[in-house]
Amino acid sequence: VTDVDSDEIILEWRGNEPRNPASTIKLLTTLVALDVLGPAYRWRTDVFIAGELKNGRLDGDLILKGYGDPYLVTERVWQLLRDIRHAGVTEITGDLLLDDSWFDVGEYDPAAFDHQPLRAYNVAPNALLMNFKVVRYWFEPDQASGAVAVRMDPMLDNVRVENQLGLANSSCHGYQRGITVTTNKAVDEVTFSGRFPNGCKQYAMDRTALSHNQFVYGLFESLWRESGGSFDGNWRNIVVAADAEPLLSFDSLPLGEMIARINKHSNNVMARQL
Repeated sequence: VTDVDSDEIILEWRGNEPRNPASTIKLLTTLVALDVLGPAYRWRTDVFIAGELKNGRLDGDLILKGYGDPYLVTERVWQLLRDIRHAGVTEITGDLLLDDSWFDVGEYDPAAFDHQPLRAYNVAPNALLMNFKVVRYWFEPDQASGAVAVRMDPMLDNVRVENQLGLANSSCHGYQRGITVTTNKAVDEVTFSGRFPNGCKQYAMDRTALSHNQFVYGLFESLWRESGGSFDGNWRNIVVAADAEPLLSFDSLPLGEMIARINKHSNNVMARQL
């Protein structure tokens, strides 16, 4: 413990013993980022169209290309879609094409760290990462029926929820409040089972869902329709030509603001993106 004005050491205990830096290593990551990129650096997400745009109708595909924005959360995606609407697109007759080729992540095992592949802090980096690839599930007991209501945020139509929860007559405690989570990736299904305490008024759990690209598609589809847009297409991966001109570019928050979020909340996923 050192006085910042005088550099005087106020307290020292095992000061020369090597330790695992754990999450404090993020300070090194963010310090290097400030030095190399500068506090005003911004990431961008480019939007392209493949087809004819006339009177709000895009007869063709909409393309999203990511460059690694670490904080393209639901609210920011909503702003991105609003910019697309302002650029004249209200109806999309084709598909959503996704280009996440800017990052070459290689093989990544989300279970390698602690055998918890569904936990939010284990998400792999991705150039078109949205909302950290995480869904927040809300659980509320219904005393009359003995059931537990489950809702998700953001709402993704391509995630199926199998609710097998029952109520337990107990206070609001216990690991995950008695909830067991299992997934079936073959059908994009998440199952909740176990006994949820009726003493809980509400409980929230953050867990990852889908692949990166499936998540982007599900979030786009949900928010686009919510905003009044028309879209019934599917998605696929592409790589945009280097000389293609975007319809618009959506800038991220500046690096200085990103670093505050990374270090204040010790956000592993944002640090990996950076």
